[in-house]
This record gives sequence, structure tokens and C-alpha cells, in this order.
Amino acid sequence: MCHLINKQFVILSYQARRIAEIINSGIQPLQNLATLKKVAEVAGEVAESKKLEWVQHFISKGFRGLCLLCSEDR
Repeated sequence: MCHLINKQFVILSYQARRIAEIINSGIQPLQNLATLKKVAEVAGEVAESKKLEWVQHFISKGFRGLCLLCSEDR
């Protein structure tokens, strides 16, 4: 019984780390004001006017990946 509990814990821990990594690397940085300012600085006025569209695209992509991952785990 203890072996089964340990195996389930390892699997759940792995799944939690996968989910956290998608959020950590694919979604959260795009909500960071410093990141957005740097993108606008590098790309100029075009980026400033398209910033919201750009951020929404990548955050949505991250959430789609997260949804796929969560649906696979069921």
C-alpha cells in the first residue's frame, strides 16, 4: 500500500510541476510590466500599439496548452 501511495505522489508531483512550468515560462512573464516595456522599447511604436494583441496571443496560447495538458491527465 505504501508503495502505491508513493507512486501516486510522484505522478501528482510531476503533473503539478508540468502545470507550474507552463504558467511560469509561458504565461506569467507576459504579464510582467518590465517585459512589456522592454518589448516596446526594442520594437518601437509598432509594438506599443500592438502590445495588447501580442500579449493576448501568447497568454491565450499558454492557456490552450495548459488546457490540453489538463485534459490529457484525466
